[in-house]
Amino acid sequence: MTESSPTEQTNALLAAVVASSMDAVFSIDTNARIQTWNSAAEQLYGYTAAEAIGQPLGLLAPDPTNYAPGTRFQRVLQGEQIYFETSRRRKDGSLVEVGISSGPIRDSSGHVVGVSVVHRDISERKRSERDLRQMHQWLEMAQEAGDVAPWAYDPEIDEVRWTRQLYRQLGYGSGEVTPSLSAFRERVHPDDQVRLDDIREKERKAESGTQFQCELRLVRPNENSCWIDRRSRVVEHEERRQILGVPAGKIMIRWDFAPTSVYLSWRERDGPTVKSPAHPGFGRIIIERMAGDMFGGTAKLELLPTGVRWSASIPRSFIVGSAA
Repeated sequence: MTESSPTEQTNALLAAVVASSMDAVFSIDTNARIQTWNSAAEQLYGYTAAEAIGQPLGLLAPDPTNYAPGTRFQRVLQGEQIYFETSRRRKDGSLVEVGISSGPIRDSSGHVVGVSVVHRDISERKRSERDLRQMHQWLEMAQEAGDVAPWAYDPEIDEVRWTRQLYRQLGYGSGEVTPSLSAFRERVHPDDQVRLDDIREKERKAESGTQFQCELRLVRPNENSCWIDRRSRVVEHEERRQILGVPAGKIMIRWDFAPTSVYLSWRERDGPTVKSPAHPGFGRIIIERMAGDMFGGTAKLELLPTGVRWSASIPRSFIVGSAA
């Protein structure tokens, strides 16, 4: 028995890596026909190696009848490494979202003789991204309904983050100004700026978990001044102090799906005791009617001693249509 050469040992190692990979790994020739097919490719697409090898790459295309190798394939044949995300078709006809990495295969002379391909199932990641986008949309809708504008300040790096709702409250167009402490202060009434500065100084020195509250007047261009309830909490995040603030207090947001409706609720917690006014004001009328006027649903506002609770029932067809 002869000892294997370093090249043979390397090839054997690479073959073992490909065979044990959790990603679908296969190769195609310059005519875009499948030449190799690992076990992960069998699991991802449902085709055995015997079924896949020798078949055109269009076997995996969403529409095999109209598939032809495109510019990406030509770019790899010219020596380029590429990555892109798309959908591919399984043997059972279902589509799967995949991240595709491709690179040229060269012979001993350096000529491109084929393409190596790695397909990774990214369906779960894409689903999570869609869920996060939908959650962001829900939160924005809830913030607009309750006129609450969260913000955050990281004193370690002097970074301020505003929500779109805070831009609106301050009278700035989204992107009109870079979020900063001074940009917020410019919108505060001159008589209240000293109080704001005092609160900020206390926040800077406070221990994690400390909460602050103050009422301020905002003066916005071409608009009447208004009062806001500014609340903040100092927190530790990755060993850094942040001031994760909300002008209307700490809130809990929840939504539940029913066959024909979506139930959305908004509830304040850990704030000052709420006192019901003798007569409903204009703001309350607007909030209670908002769901009906905007979505054809119903809404209810409760001024509980522990905080405000707002709930609404919105037709599911409207929400689904908007998300799509």
